[in-house]
Amino acid sequence: MHHHRIRSPRISDTAWLDTPVAGDFNDDGADGLVAILNYDNEQKRLIMFNGSRTQGLTGSGTDPSGPGYPESLTTSDLDDDGHPDVVVTIEGDGHQVLYGQRGGLSSHKP
Repeated sequence: MHHHRIRSPRISDTAWLDTPVAGDFNDDGADGLVAILNYDNEQKRLIMFNGSRTQGLTGSGTDPSGPGYPESLTTSDLDDDGHPDVVVTIEGDGHQVLYGQRGGLSSHKP
């Protein structure tokens, strides 16, 4: 698996996005982005931006995750409902699935 690192001074000089995945996670017809926000390899959390057909990625980024530090992300339609889901590998804790559905990602299967 390739790890993509995007350094973004708008986030912070010591923070970057790791392992971004894109997809229409909220069923609005535009791809959004989920990534790991990495603060100098000391703190990590998920961050999500919604997509817009006219404005690209929008919002300040929300954290759809639960407890634990995310290590990697993959996307697939695990429940065959036509919405991409995000599998988050959690450091020392296994994994968490965030299900794509109308309205956004949720840890609860629709």
